Amino acid sequence: MVLREAKEIVGILMESNVYFELSLRERLHLIKHILSTSQTETQRPV
Repeated sequence: MVLREAKEIVGILMESNVYFELSLRERLHLIKHILSTSQTETQRPV
């Protein structure tokens, strides 16, 4: 599930020119941050 979400996130980010201005380390950090945020959001009680 995380792998599928990561692929979707990368696909969306690749549409932005700003994404390619980031270093590989910054890209990885951004993807991890978005994944952790999305996982937190899905675990919150409604």
